[in-house]
Amino acid sequence: MSETENITTEKEAPKQQRRTLSQYMSVFDVMGENSMKQILTSLPFILFLLLLAFLHIANNHYADQMVRRISRAEKELKQYRWEYMVVSSKLMKAGSQSEIANRVKINGLNELRQAPEVLVIEKQKEKKKFF
Repeated sequence: MSETENITTEKEAPKQQRRTLSQYMSVFDVMGENSMKQILTSLPFILFLLLLAFLHIANNHYADQMVRRISRAEKELKQYRWEYMVVSSKLMKAGSQSEIANRVKINGLNELRQAPEVLVIEKQKEKKKFF
């Protein structure tokens, strides 16, 4: 090899390195023309991902709200069940024979101690008169 061939090969090598370096820099070039084209072409996909993220966040908030409503409804149901049992027991006690007898004594009525008498009324046949 001669000296001129060595010089030309040495000069070509840095150009190849510069090309690869510029290729790498073009990937990271944010304000360049190529990167703007890439952004514009991928914009619908980016917007789709943003929409999915928004829907995911909204769904999580809705689920949390529903869990709170369900727990609140369960607490109210327990409270109403206890109120029902209290009122039911009071009515059962108030409807017992001894409790009714005690309340009626205040009005001067007494409990019946003998069997009731049955009155039997026979129906009389009536003659129907037509005008």
